[in-house]
Amino acid sequence: MRTGDSFISRKKNLDAGFCSGGRITWNELYADIDVKRNGYDNFYKKIAEYVKRGDKFVGYISHRPCSGGTTVARRLAYDLINKDAYISGKCYVVF
Repeated sequence: MRTGDSFISRKKNLDAGFCSGGRITWNELYADIDVKRNGYDNFYKKIAEYVKRGDKFVGYISHRPCSGGTTVARRLAYDLINKDAYISGKCYVVF
């Protein structure tokens, strides 16, 4: 099996849980199988600014069941910890 085929196969296996209504896992976030929501980048930047300044930030995402609120929260947590080395050293995510 070629490398590209292997990646596609692994990604399809990951899609089965989340895309079938399961809660997204950290591995699925790493595989980037979720769809970013409108306003995500602005919300990420706002949180990152607080963290870089050393300010505390507590966020609450109000959402209806099955509307993607948990996925957005997990995506934010994943990106805050993995995108920027400066932020990851100062950021603690609690669920």
